[in-house]
Amino acid sequence: MPESPVPEREAVPGSEAVPEPIPARAVDYRDLVESADSMPVLRPSDVRAARRRSASDLVGQVATWFAVVWLPLGLIRLFQHFPPDGPGEVLLWGGGLGLGVALVARLVSLRRRSIHVPLPRLAAFAARNRFVYQPQAHAPSLPGRIFRNRHSTRLSITHSVSHRAGQFQFGNFDVDGRNAVGFLAVKLDAALPHLFLASRPRAGSAASPFAAGLAGEQEVDLEGDFPSTFALYVPQGYGVDVRYLLTPDLMALLVDEAGDYSIEIVDDWFFVYSWYPLNDDARLVRRLFEIMDVVAGRLDRRGVRYRDERAPVTGRIAGRGRRLRKANAGGEIAAVLSVLGLMAGIATFCFP
Repeated sequence: MPESPVPEREAVPGSEAVPEPIPARAVDYRDLVESADSMPVLRPSDVRAARRRSASDLVGQVATWFAVVWLPLGLIRLFQHFPPDGPGEVLLWGGGLGLGVALVARLVSLRRRSIHVPLPRLAAFAARNRFVYQPQAHAPSLPGRIFRNRHSTRLSITHSVSHRAGQFQFGNFDVDGRNAVGFLAVKLDAALPHLFLASRPRAGSAASPFAAGLAGEQEVDLEGDFPSTFALYVPQGYGVDVRYLLTPDLMALLVDEAGDYSIEIVDDWFFVYSWYPLNDDARLVRRLFEIMDVVAGRLDRRGVRYRDERAPVTGRIAGRGRRLRKANAGGEIAAVLSVLGLMAGIATFCFP
């Protein structure tokens, strides 16, 4: 059970010292663009589009494996029925097969190719404030959900701005050169239970696609209007703990300052996810630093006083509180098995 609050900021035994949050007012934004338009926010149509794209990606992956496996088998079977007559036909068969492989490789390369145009204003902003700007870099080893993609080998970040001491980083996370989403990562002083706050486009609507795959029974409703802004996922048995961490004043800050974004707290990291890529808009960057300063800073001051009494070591989180459970993947398995059954039926019909 969490301890009662104490007035001073305590250090967690065994934790590394993290620099104090940078006040948003201390950052110089003069090199950035002052846009007249507000930043787009997540809409219900975006949630529906994300679900369709997820289903399309699954079908596309299965179709790709279908082509990779069955196209060579079909050519071999055709070759057996109509053996080449002479070296000329052998070259024709080989050339056709090579052309097919080349076309598949070209399609894959086009699908994965992405062009990242540097943002000179963002680079100048980083230089003025002694941050580090990278137009493109390898994906960092962070524990956030969006960084743990098991279906891709080409993960990268673009337009990254980070603190030299590793206190924060923000930019766009890219999967195979597509589906870029904005993120902010802030280092905390202490490890906390895994929490996910999925933003809702409007009250009562479906939660952000960032929460896809989390077991629904972990969703918890807190007091007031908070559930109309966020769907909150908490490890089972940690309901009391989350009410200690997310005090009414912190919940109000989350709604007011970060209600358009999804939030993840995992290990000693605080993440903010945007459905839209980040850019060099001054208001957007200022808002990120305000979230970092006000919201993450308030949570951090609360978090260093938190103790998980289930953990055998002070300052650690018990195993069941370290990660949220994933939903049952029965639907995806059923879809794959259905497609495999269809492939088997086609194979039986074509090659009796």
